[in-house]
This record gives sequence, structure tokens and C-alpha cells, in this order.
Amino acid sequence: MRVVKGTGGRIRDLAFSPDGRWLASAAGRGRVITLCDLAQGNRKRLRGHPGWVRRLAFAPVGDQLASLDNYGRALLWRRYGDELPTQINVASDSAFPNNLAFAPDGRMLALSCWDGVGGHGALLWDIASERVLHTFGRTTTTTLFTSLAFAPDGQTLASGQVDGTVHLWDVARGNRLATLVQRLKVLNSLSYSPDGRILAVALGLTVALWDVARAAELPPLQGKQAGPVWSVAFTPDGQTLMTGSTDGTVKFWDVATGRERSAFDWGIGRVHVVAFAPDGMRAAAGGDGDIVIWDVDPL
Repeated sequence: MRVVKGTGGRIRDLAFSPDGRWLASAAGRGRVITLCDLAQGNRKRLRGHPGWVRRLAFAPVGDQLASLDNYGRALLWRRYGDELPTQINVASDSAFPNNLAFAPDGRMLALSCWDGVGGHGALLWDIASERVLHTFGRTTTTTLFTSLAFAPDGQTLASGQVDGTVHLWDVARGNRLATLVQRLKVLNSLSYSPDGRILAVALGLTVALWDVARAAELPPLQGKQAGPVWSVAFTPDGQTLMTGSTDGTVKFWDVATGRERSAFDWGIGRVHVVAFAPDGMRAAAGGDGDIVIWDVDPL
């Protein structure tokens, strides 16, 4: 287990590069992205955001990193910052992105947006042409889109709203396929299982598991955390779900049985984000100021 000191303030987001070498982090109200070389131990810092960085995502293939700040500026870093970033310019009627997710092939980005006066939705941005392909769920309600996740095959996008509602969208056409959750609970995180069959939804103190094909809820996890679950992530084999909570713990759950397998409290305060390296051999958790990185034992 290894503790990486943060740059001040809570860890807002973490992301592993596709080869597992780099861990990107954003902390507090910092305008800087920190890239930690996990092989060599050195760090690289990316500067270019006018506001504090709130979201990070590596392309699943290639060498691109997307980032988003609280001013709604989204940047695309190529070669992990060795080149100047490209600003992602979205349509004027959806001018304030607040979350993002890479498509599995790395060719597109989904961004949830609001227009500053109550309109909300998500859009699909094509990286090669640098243009918006289409929008999802444009609405004038005050129900903010808070989470996005692509299915592993790239054909479906899941969007989570602050009121606990989850919609599934057809990526090619932009139409809504299904509505899964309407719980009137704060939704903090979404994660697809690697085979795309299950969607994990962090709702308050619990995590709902959904069979995507049948749009049917599966038996819940057998237990709750003492604080809201803020982040969820599947192991690459899909058999285990990792959760991070404001109660300070990281827990591992057996997906098939819903039983808790193990729990850890490293004393880093509230756990805001958890992430697995693509090979599943390493994991990370971000707390109120520090990041813990550890090797994952077979569960």
C-alpha cells in the first residue's frame, strides 16, 4: 500500500491510463492536473484550466486525457500533456459541461451539460471532426445530469440525474432506450460491468444493481455503508464491485451474492473516488487530501 500526498483539498477525481502506468488526479480547488508515474515515482503537472478541475477521463485506447473544470471548460490532452490541449467547444445552447465520459473506442466523448438557465442534457462530441454529433435528453427541468457511463460495446450511454433517475440512450441515434431508476435519492456514480450486463448505481447509502437487458433490478447488496456511497467501480472480471464512501471505507462486494468481501479504512477521511487499473491488479482511492494506491489481492 502506498500513500500519495495530495496538492490540497479533497480528491475530486482519479483516472488510470490504459497501460496502468499513469494515475491522474484532481484535488481541491486546484487548476492543475497531477500525473503520477507509478513505475518511476515522478510527477508531471498539466496546466491550462481557468477553474478548479473536477472531472478526468483517459481514453480507453490511445494516449488522450480529457478534463473538465468548474467553469465548464473541457480540454483534451494528447500524449498525456506533451502537446498543448484542445478545447472542446460544444453547442452554444449547451454551453456548460459538468461531466464527461470516453467512448470505449476513444473516438467520442459524452458530456453532460446545462445552459445556465435551467436547461439540461448530454451531448456526443466527435474527437476527429471536433463537432457535436447529437444530444441526449434535452430538458428544461432543474434535474441535473450528474453521471455518465458508456456500455463496454459503446452502443449505449447511461446518464444519471441528481434525483436518482437513470436513462439509457442509443449512442448512434440519440433516442432513449429505457429508464431504470427513479428513487428520489442523490445519485453519485455509475459503473457498467465489463460484460455490459449489469449497471451499478450509487444511491445514497446503497448501491442498486440493474440487469440492463431486462431493465430489471437485481437483489441489492447485503449491507449499507454508514455514509453516502460516492464512487463505484467493477473489477475487470466483473465479479467484484468496489465502493468508496464518506464513512471513510473502501469495500469490496461479491456481485453474484451481494455479500461484503472485505473493507478497508486507511485514515484518509471521506472517500470521494475509487478506481481500478485496467488490468485489475492495482486500485486507488482518493480521500480528503491523500490518495491510497494498493495492489489488489485475488478476491
